[in-house]
Amino acid sequence: MPTHAIPGQKIRPPPSRFQVAASFRLRTLSKGIISGDKTTALDVALVKEHHHPAMKSPALALVLLLALPALALRATDDSPAFIVKNDLVPSPAVPGASAPRLVNAPDGTVYLSWLEPAPARRTALRFARFDAATRTWSPARTIGESHAPSVPANLTPSLAISSANALAALWHPATALATLTTSIDGGLNWSAPLVLNRPSRPADHATLQALPGGQFLAAWIEPEGKSGTLLARTTAQDAAPVVVDPAVSAGCAPVLAVFPDGSAVVAYRGLTPDGIRDIRTARFHDGRWDAPATLSPDNWKPSLPTRNSPALAVRGPHLAAAWFTAAEGARVNVSTSDDAGAQWLIPSRVDDIAPLGSPSLALFDDGSLLVAWVERTATERVVLLRRISARGSLSVPVQIGRTVDGATPTLVRVKDGDATPAQVLVTTLNPPPATPESAARLPSPSFITLRLVTLPSAAELAEADPCNCDPRPEDVRGYAIKGRVVSIDAARGTLQLEHAAILGVLPAGTTTLQVGPEVLRDVQPGRTILARVERTGADWSLFNVRTLETVPAVADPR
Repeated sequence: MPTHAIPGQKIRPPPSRFQVAASFRLRTLSKGIISGDKTTALDVALVKEHHHPAMKSPALALVLLLALPALALRATDDSPAFIVKNDLVPSPAVPGASAPRLVNAPDGTVYLSWLEPAPARRTALRFARFDAATRTWSPARTIGESHAPSVPANLTPSLAISSANALAALWHPATALATLTTSIDGGLNWSAPLVLNRPSRPADHATLQALPGGQFLAAWIEPEGKSGTLLARTTAQDAAPVVVDPAVSAGCAPVLAVFPDGSAVVAYRGLTPDGIRDIRTARFHDGRWDAPATLSPDNWKPSLPTRNSPALAVRGPHLAAAWFTAAEGARVNVSTSDDAGAQWLIPSRVDDIAPLGSPSLALFDDGSLLVAWVERTATERVVLLRRISARGSLSVPVQIGRTVDGATPTLVRVKDGDATPAQVLVTTLNPPPATPESAARLPSPSFITLRLVTLPSAAELAEADPCNCDPRPEDVRGYAIKGRVVSIDAARGTLQLEHAAILGVLPAGTTTLQVGPEVLRDVQPGRTILARVERTGADWSLFNVRTLETVPAVADPR
């Protein structure tokens, strides 16, 4: 498949008006079966409003409500069935909480951070840890308090966890100051605040990720009207802010993704002199930032500044990005990279009918990914979820919840890589109840709603892949590597391989690798091999080895 957008490349045409209305509204109808929620009178009202005039009959609408979910899930041959289990999880946040953000620790543990009202017209930054076995949260702990009664969206906090289980929070207890505080005892005590941004320069949209080795990487925007400057720095003692891009869209938050080798990518919305606000990326490696590059030249020139930020998800060297654009009509695009963001595939459109954007992503061990985003209906804002298989096929999208204007759903992996179905946790900001009846239906004691989404089993996903086109588990385990065998130590069960870099995972060089008896039997020093490698603890192992035969030179008969 070609990389990067190609001049003149045709974008997938939008579906017809009938296809659009039918696909989404039938799926809205079937959301009770898809998600486990009860179907309400609102669903029938939506059908009556958006379908053929015959649908104005309540009786006919009810018949379709009962009869069409399976049809909705299999609307087209290239949209596989996608039935998820959608369970509400009690929220640890109090009513009126805001700015929810989910994050994975290196061991996969899920943390939730949020802001909530505190006494004396203050705002508290709090967090809790999720126990996947019991589906409960640890007691909420306070990181710190701001003197402001509320915090604007451009100052949303960010939480990160290191491989040593140190916690770090980047937030704004004082307006315009990007302040870092850390804890090494599980959040009981927090360090004195460290201001990361430059003196006398405001900082918006600060974000944080943990680096291997115990340090953290932060990025933020210094706004200057409708434009801004993107800066970043590590938390090393002698580190200083570095300008990554001097011309960015000030209203959109940057996002960071960190790779196993300590390199990273930042994605953000750039800004050209003529007002184009496309997504750009920049790579961080060896202590420095590469020059920014446009991920996809959408050439979107919005009439007003947008707050629609991109999303990133990472697994080994594999990276996925999702973003909103309205250059040729509103859409949500997804692109992937297998080399830590050095090159990107041509994006695919994943939205349904009326996307508002605000995407979030999760990557899985089988090479698939989930993307969530917000769409609008006639009466509300809904969160949709869609699976993209390792071969790039799109499932039918399913509705998993509702949200409010301007809120971004976030999703993280809870469980993956074993024989049971994978799970993700999704957080949304729920609309406040308007009536006693709606208050009784509010699924959480706070406006922050959390949903544990269980994906289809491996057998069910295989049914959606009749051609067996998806890669086998052994094909996506570990990372591909090519190199020359330098030496073999049969007694220790190792070999030394001279190899090129696996961007994001392993630098170029000579590495000692654990191997099985069958590999020791089949390889010889000096031979070039193709294989896969994976890391367990401090050791690397080599498997799926194929020897590349050297083709002898043919003499010129002339």
